[in-house]
Amino acid sequence: VRVAIFDSLANSTALDLHIGQPESLRDLFIAFNDEVPLVRSFAIRLSGRLLSVNPAYISPALRKCMLQLLTDLDTSPDAHQREEGANLLCVLIRSAPRLVQPYTLVIL
Repeated sequence: VRVAIFDSLANSTALDLHIGQPESLRDLFIAFNDEVPLVRSFAIRLSGRLLSVNPAYISPALRKCMLQLLTDLDTSPDAHQREEGANLLCVLIRSAPRLVQPYTLVIL
């Protein structure tokens, strides 16, 4: 069910102004830690798109997500988890390139 909901939200801009409000964003940010990688991917992609709606609220959350992904890539002994982290980091980079740009040296 979560995958279908996030898929719909990530592929439609109709609700962006509503989802971009702090009350809705808190719920969206919870999905950054979902157990299903596809849900996390949709949540990151949607957050990147919503940066133009509410950058002051979304930027810190996406930065925190990016730093967590980088930490997981660096410290995880499990190759599968590192691969998931790398894929999610790619989604974040594609969704919010201007947010990630100052951190490119750290990422490389």
